[in-house]
Amino acid sequence: MLVSVGSIAPEEFQQWKADGFTLIARELNPTVRGALEAERADADIIVTTVCDEGGSMP
Repeated sequence: MLVSVGSIAPEEFQQWKADGFTLIARELNPTVRGALEAERADADIIVTTVCDEGGSMP
């Protein structure tokens, strides 16, 4: 299992998936756009939060 916190890096996601990792993606400032990018990059789990859960708004 691999947790990626920060920006979505599709090239890295592809390599990690090829190496057999389960990917959990969480942006530092979650957005709908970022969630869609993580989905396109084949993340297995996408974590999103709002201000109350430790996230921040851009």
